[in-house]
Amino acid sequence: MIHSIVLQSFLILQISGTPDTAAIKLRHFSGVQYPWFARLNRLQGQVTVKGLVSNKGELEQVNISGIGILADSVRNSIRKWEFEPCRTTQDNCVFSLRVSFVLLTGQCEASENCPIEFDFVLPSALTIRAKPLIRGGSF
Repeated sequence: MIHSIVLQSFLILQISGTPDTAAIKLRHFSGVQYPWFARLNRLQGQVTVKGLVSNKGELEQVNISGIGILADSVRNSIRKWEFEPCRTTQDNCVFSLRVSFVLLTGQCEASENCPIEFDFVLPSALTIRAKPLIRGGSF
């Protein structure tokens, strides 16, 4: 099931945990940028995120793999996300998240403010959609 959301500071997102832990909740999602260079060059792909959240809600460890510029975008964004404290008998909760970067049909001038859409497929996938960019006269 796909859930489109409006991003707000009080968003609670369920991210899948390991079978022996409860789902991890995301208290604040500050977004993920679809890099303009990737959009300009029509680059799409997936990034895999695996991490640990502490019983204090801190991101203790994160492993991000995927296409360089897309993985860098996720890496730069995830540190700004705020997690609910892990609620298990263990010290940390393990989670995984698949982030897909997908280009929409149509185009957008690089000088315009082109919207980016976020869809969460609960519990463990995030899709970022945007139109590819074309170079305007100012480049």
